[in-house]
Amino acid sequence: MVSNALQETCFITGDERDRQAWSTHLVSACVWLVHGIRQRDPAIYFACISWIALDAAIVTGVLVFASG
Repeated sequence: MVSNALQETCFITGDERDRQAWSTHLVSACVWLVHGIRQRDPAIYFACISWIALDAAIVTGVLVFASG
C-alpha cells in the first residue's frame, strides 16, 4: 500500500518536472529567437524556429499524456 502511494507520488512529480523542464526550454528558445532577430543573424533564428517547433510539440505531448 505504501509503495503504491510512493510510486504515484513519483510519477506526479516526474510529470510536473518534465512539464517545467520542457517549458523552460521553450521559453529559452523564444528568447534566443528574439535575440537572433534583433542581431539579424539567420543562423540563430532559423535554429530557434526549429527548436520552438520541437519543444512546443514535446510540451503539448507532456500536457496531453500527463492529464490522461
